[in-house]
Amino acid sequence: MSKEVDNYLIGFEEEKRKILEEYRNIILNSSSELKEKISWGMPSYYLNKYIIHFAGNKNHVGVYPGDKAVVHFKDKLGKYSHKKGTIQIKYTDEIPKELIKEIIEYNIERDKTNKKSK
Repeated sequence: MSKEVDNYLIGFEEEKRKILEEYRNIILNSSSELKEKISWGMPSYYLNKYIIHFAGNKNHVGVYPGDKAVVHFKDKLGKYSHKKGTIQIKYTDEIPKELIKEIIEYNIERDKTNKKSK
């Protein structure tokens, strides 16, 4: 785990921090291959390219899996506000753990496929 991400999370009030830590754990537990750092001012997870990012906002958690993932999973994102590579999940919503894992798997597969084709 990245000390940078630890420091990012410390900046949130306890209730929001616990929720953000849960997002972090879901992401890290979804693949042992992912590397973690702060990029663009938020926790970012990558292999050869970025797989997913998340950020705490005033009323929601922003999850940033990229444009292609949001389009691919559009039918499963029903109640969450989403557009152009971004999913907004209210702090009061249950965390869609399985969906996040599916998105990460999708992006990892795309990352590996793109690497092979180069």
